[in-house]
Amino acid sequence: MHELPLVFFTVLSQSAVGAFVLLLCFSQYNGRQLGGRLFATLCLFGIGLAIGVFHMGQLLRAINLFFGIGRSPMSDEIALSALFGILGAISALGLLSGKGSQLLFKSIGWLAALGAGKNALWVAVIGMIASLLIRPSYLSILWRANSALTSEQTLWFGLQVLLILVALIATLFVIFKRAPSSWIYASATSVIMAELLGRVAFYNMWTITM
Repeated sequence: MHELPLVFFTVLSQSAVGAFVLLLCFSQYNGRQLGGRLFATLCLFGIGLAIGVFHMGQLLRAINLFFGIGRSPMSDEIALSALFGILGAISALGLLSGKGSQLLFKSIGWLAALGAGKNALWVAVIGMIASLLIRPSYLSILWRANSALTSEQTLWFGLQVLLILVALIATLFVIFKRAPSSWIYASATSVIMAELLGRVAFYNMWTITM
Protein backbone atom coordinates (compact mmCIF):
# COMPACT_ATOMS: atom_id res chain seq x y z
CA MET A 1 0.00 0.00 0.00
CA HIS A 2 3.04 2.30 0.23
CA GLU A 3 3.03 2.84 -3.57
CA LEU A 4 -0.55 4.13 -3.84
CA PRO A 5 0.43 7.31 -5.77
CA LEU A 6 2.07 5.14 -8.43
CA VAL A 7 -0.95 2.82 -8.47
CA PHE A 8 -3.37 5.67 -9.15
CA PHE A 9 -1.02 7.32 -11.66
CA THR A 10 -0.68 4.21 -13.82
CA VAL A 11 -4.35 3.21 -13.70
CA LEU A 12 -5.89 6.67 -14.19
CA SER A 13 -3.46 7.75 -16.90
CA GLN A 14 -3.85 4.52 -18.88
CA SER A 15 -7.64 4.64 -18.50
CA ALA A 16 -7.63 8.22 -19.79
CA VAL A 17 -5.51 7.30 -22.81
CA GLY A 18 -7.82 4.38 -23.56
CA ALA A 19 -10.91 6.62 -23.33
CA PHE A 20 -9.20 9.21 -25.54
CA VAL A 21 -8.51 6.59 -28.25
CA LEU A 22 -12.03 5.13 -28.07
CA LEU A 23 -13.56 8.59 -28.44
CA LEU A 24 -11.46 9.25 -31.53
CA CYS A 25 -12.40 5.87 -33.02
CA PHE A 26 -16.02 5.37 -32.16
CA SER A 27 -17.51 8.66 -30.99
CA GLN A 28 -20.53 9.90 -32.95
CA TYR A 29 -19.75 13.45 -31.85
CA ASN A 30 -17.78 16.06 -33.75
CA GLY A 31 -16.48 19.55 -33.19
CA ARG A 32 -17.10 21.07 -29.79
CA GLN A 33 -18.97 18.02 -28.47
CA LEU A 34 -16.02 15.75 -29.24
CA GLY A 35 -13.58 18.35 -27.92
CA GLY A 36 -15.44 18.54 -24.61
CA ARG A 37 -15.33 14.79 -24.15
CA LEU A 38 -11.66 14.59 -25.09
CA PHE A 39 -10.93 17.36 -22.60
CA ALA A 40 -12.75 15.38 -19.88
CA THR A 41 -10.40 12.42 -20.46
CA LEU A 42 -7.43 14.77 -20.21
CA CYS A 43 -8.72 16.03 -16.86
CA LEU A 44 -8.68 12.42 -15.65
CA PHE A 45 -5.17 12.07 -17.07
CA GLY A 46 -4.11 15.24 -15.26
CA ILE A 47 -5.46 13.94 -11.95
CA GLY A 48 -3.43 10.75 -12.38
CA LEU A 49 -0.33 12.76 -13.25
CA ALA A 50 -0.77 15.04 -10.23
CA ILE A 51 -1.15 12.06 -7.90
CA GLY A 52 1.95 10.48 -9.47
CA VAL A 53 4.04 13.49 -8.42
CA PHE A 54 3.54 12.49 -4.78
CA HIS A 55 5.49 9.31 -5.55
CA MET A 56 8.54 11.50 -6.17
CA GLY A 57 8.22 13.19 -2.79
CA GLN A 58 8.72 16.67 -4.25
CA LEU A 59 8.14 18.45 -7.55
CA LEU A 60 11.82 19.10 -8.33
CA ARG A 61 12.56 15.36 -8.24
CA ALA A 62 9.82 14.82 -10.83
CA ILE A 63 11.40 17.44 -13.08
CA ASN A 64 14.81 15.75 -12.73
CA LEU A 65 13.32 12.61 -14.28
CA PHE A 66 13.51 14.27 -17.70
CA PHE A 67 17.31 14.09 -17.52
CA GLY A 68 17.07 10.30 -17.57
CA ILE A 69 15.22 10.05 -20.90
CA GLY A 70 16.61 7.17 -22.95
CA ARG A 71 18.25 5.55 -19.93
CA SER A 72 15.41 5.18 -17.43
CA PRO A 73 12.05 3.50 -18.22
CA MET A 74 10.34 5.80 -15.71
CA SER A 75 11.83 8.89 -17.37
CA ASP A 76 10.65 7.63 -20.77
CA GLU A 77 7.16 7.06 -19.36
CA ILE A 78 7.01 10.57 -17.91
CA ALA A 79 8.23 12.10 -21.19
CA LEU A 80 5.66 10.20 -23.27
CA SER A 81 2.95 11.14 -20.76
CA ALA A 82 3.88 14.80 -21.13
CA LEU A 83 3.85 14.49 -24.93
CA PHE A 84 0.42 12.88 -24.87
CA GLY A 85 -0.90 15.57 -22.54
CA ILE A 86 0.40 18.42 -24.71
CA LEU A 87 -0.84 17.03 -28.03
CA GLY A 88 -4.11 15.87 -26.49
CA ALA A 89 -4.72 19.32 -24.99
CA ILE A 90 -4.05 21.05 -28.33
CA SER A 91 -6.50 18.70 -30.04
CA ALA A 92 -9.24 18.94 -27.39
CA LEU A 93 -9.01 22.70 -26.87
CA GLY A 94 -8.83 23.31 -30.61
CA LEU A 95 -12.03 21.35 -31.21
CA LEU A 96 -13.65 22.91 -28.16
CA SER A 97 -12.93 26.45 -29.38
CA GLY A 98 -14.70 25.82 -32.69
CA LYS A 99 -11.97 27.74 -34.52
CA GLY A 100 -9.57 26.40 -37.12
CA SER A 101 -9.69 23.10 -38.98
CA GLN A 102 -11.48 20.23 -37.23
CA LEU A 103 -9.54 17.75 -39.37
CA LEU A 104 -6.25 19.28 -38.24
CA PHE A 105 -7.13 19.15 -34.55
CA LYS A 106 -8.44 15.60 -34.86
CA SER A 107 -5.22 14.59 -36.63
CA ILE A 108 -3.24 16.08 -33.74
CA GLY A 109 -5.39 13.96 -31.44
CA TRP A 110 -4.31 10.88 -33.35
CA LEU A 111 -0.69 11.91 -32.90
CA ALA A 112 -1.37 11.89 -29.15
CA ALA A 113 -2.66 8.32 -29.17
CA LEU A 114 -2.09 6.08 -32.18
CA GLY A 115 -3.85 2.82 -32.94
CA ALA A 116 -7.06 1.05 -31.97
CA GLY A 117 -9.20 -1.82 -33.15
CA LYS A 118 -12.44 -1.55 -35.10
CA ASN A 119 -14.61 -3.25 -32.54
CA ALA A 120 -14.08 -1.86 -29.06
CA LEU A 121 -16.13 -4.45 -27.20
CA TRP A 122 -14.38 -7.42 -28.79
CA VAL A 123 -10.99 -5.84 -28.13
CA ALA A 124 -12.01 -5.52 -24.48
CA VAL A 125 -13.19 -9.14 -24.36
CA ILE A 126 -9.94 -10.43 -25.88
CA GLY A 127 -7.92 -8.34 -23.44
CA MET A 128 -9.82 -9.62 -20.40
CA ILE A 129 -9.59 -13.25 -21.54
CA ALA A 130 -5.85 -12.87 -22.16
CA SER A 131 -5.43 -11.35 -18.70
CA LEU A 132 -7.19 -14.32 -17.09
CA LEU A 133 -5.28 -16.90 -19.14
CA ILE A 134 -1.83 -15.59 -18.23
CA ARG A 135 -2.75 -15.24 -14.56
CA PRO A 136 -1.72 -18.80 -13.48
CA SER A 137 1.75 -18.61 -15.05
CA TYR A 138 2.24 -15.08 -13.71
CA LEU A 139 1.36 -16.12 -10.17
CA SER A 140 3.50 -19.25 -10.52
CA ILE A 141 6.55 -17.12 -11.33
CA LEU A 142 5.85 -14.85 -8.37
CA TRP A 143 5.36 -17.86 -6.07
CA ARG A 144 8.71 -19.37 -7.04
CA ALA A 145 10.42 -16.02 -6.53
CA ASN A 146 8.96 -15.37 -3.06
CA SER A 147 6.15 -17.60 -1.84
CA ALA A 148 5.70 -15.78 1.48
CA LEU A 149 5.31 -12.34 -0.09
CA THR A 150 3.09 -13.69 -2.86
CA SER A 151 0.74 -15.37 -0.38
CA GLU A 152 0.25 -12.00 1.34
CA GLN A 153 -1.22 -10.64 -1.91
CA THR A 154 -3.80 -13.44 -2.32
CA LEU A 155 -6.74 -11.20 -1.41
CA TRP A 156 -5.70 -8.48 -3.87
CA PHE A 157 -5.16 -10.91 -6.75
CA GLY A 158 -8.34 -12.84 -5.92
CA LEU A 159 -10.51 -9.71 -5.96
CA GLN A 160 -8.82 -8.61 -9.17
CA VAL A 161 -9.72 -11.86 -10.94
CA LEU A 162 -13.29 -11.68 -9.61
CA LEU A 163 -13.78 -8.14 -10.93
CA ILE A 164 -12.33 -9.05 -14.34
CA LEU A 165 -14.76 -11.97 -14.55
CA VAL A 166 -17.66 -9.66 -13.68
CA ALA A 167 -16.55 -7.21 -16.37
CA LEU A 168 -16.12 -10.01 -18.93
CA ILE A 169 -19.58 -11.45 -18.27
CA ALA A 170 -21.20 -8.00 -18.43
CA THR A 171 -19.50 -7.22 -21.74
CA LEU A 172 -20.52 -10.57 -23.26
CA PHE A 173 -24.12 -9.94 -22.21
CA VAL A 174 -24.02 -6.60 -24.01
CA ILE A 175 -22.66 -8.27 -27.17
CA PHE A 176 -24.89 -11.34 -27.30
CA LYS A 177 -27.95 -10.49 -25.20
CA ARG A 178 -28.26 -6.81 -26.11
CA ALA A 179 -28.05 -5.82 -22.45
CA PRO A 180 -28.45 -2.10 -21.65
CA SER A 181 -25.48 0.06 -22.60
CA SER A 182 -25.20 1.06 -18.94
CA TRP A 183 -23.67 -2.39 -18.42
CA ILE A 184 -20.63 -1.15 -20.32
CA TYR A 185 -20.06 1.54 -17.69
CA ALA A 186 -20.34 -1.11 -14.97
CA SER A 187 -17.86 -3.28 -16.87
CA ALA A 188 -15.41 -0.40 -17.28
CA THR A 189 -15.70 0.42 -13.58
CA SER A 190 -14.98 -3.21 -12.68
CA VAL A 191 -11.90 -3.26 -14.91
CA ILE A 192 -10.53 -0.03 -13.39
CA MET A 193 -11.11 -1.34 -9.86
CA ALA A 194 -9.45 -4.64 -10.82
CA GLU A 195 -6.44 -2.77 -12.16
CA LEU A 196 -6.17 -0.70 -8.98
CA LEU A 197 -6.18 -3.87 -6.85
CA GLY A 198 -3.68 -5.58 -9.14
CA ARG A 199 -1.32 -2.61 -9.07
CA VAL A 200 -1.48 -2.47 -5.27
CA ALA A 201 -0.40 -6.13 -5.15
CA PHE A 202 2.27 -5.57 -7.80
CA TYR A 203 3.88 -2.61 -6.07
CA ASN A 204 3.71 -4.43 -2.73
CA MET A 205 6.08 -6.97 -4.30
CA TRP A 206 8.75 -4.64 -5.64
CA THR A 207 11.29 -6.25 -3.34
CA ILE A 208 11.17 -9.43 -5.45
CA THR A 209 14.06 -9.77 -7.88
CA MET A 210 12.71 -11.08 -11.18
